[in-house]
Amino acid sequence: MNIIRKMRAPFHADWCKNCTNPMEVEKKQLYMLPVLVSHYTPREDAKYFTDNLIKIEKKSDIPTGYYGCGIIKYRCTECNYERVKLSVFLPVRGIEKLEDVNFYEKGELDEFLKR
Repeated sequence: MNIIRKMRAPFHADWCKNCTNPMEVEKKQLYMLPVLVSHYTPREDAKYFTDNLIKIEKKSDIPTGYYGCGIIKYRCTECNYERVKLSVFLPVRGIEKLEDVNFYEKGELDEFLKR
């Protein structure tokens, strides 16, 4: 295994932390977080997100002044390792102002993503 690739893997959300291979996107979905500007507090608890996120189709579905959330589920085709990246952002004039990023590796969002 390439030692440089092993060292860089933790810095790439889409690289497997076990075998350092690039992972496939298994699912990608956009959500609205019904929290007004300046009222978001960074959270790590997956239950907070599963209780509050509202599935949407496009960023323009997010009302002005509310947060959006993107979820990407990755899977390694070599060792089947899975990771979910959850990004909270505020849409401002067509740009995503990133507020928070969490990673879940123990299946915390699996049931939620099946909905």
